[in-house]
Amino acid sequence: MFLSLKVASFHFVFYSFYSL
Repeated sequence: MFLSLKVASFHFVFYSFYSL
């Protein structure tokens, strides 16, 4: 469960950086 959350957070950061 924790791993999934970590992956989701990473995806969110990556998406934000990509959008920027």
